[in-house]
Amino acid sequence: MKVAKQLQHKMRALAMAVVSFYEMEFSYDRRYLVGAFDETRALLSDLVRSHLTGKSLGRIDYVFGFFGKPETLDSVFASDSVHRECLGRIVKDLHEALDKESL
Repeated sequence: MKVAKQLQHKMRALAMAVVSFYEMEFSYDRRYLVGAFDETRALLSDLVRSHLTGKSLGRIDYVFGFFGKPETLDSVFASDSVHRECLGRIVKDLHEALDKESL
């Protein structure tokens, strides 16, 4: 149960960081997000390790590895990013989840 609570706390902090970095210009912190994605991945893997196959655990690593890659994050959070509109929709959904305390 301890790992699940830690994961919930880390996911909420990660969501709030993404919202903040999107809404506040020049606040993007690559190092923080890379670390947060890595810590979240580790907690999730610890939580589900005994329930999933190695292949499924590899998928978790792949997804978090892609989204937590510095180049990906830089591309997404650049002020002139082609992903800005999509990130805006994600941030809207994150706001909703945070407001409902779903995260």
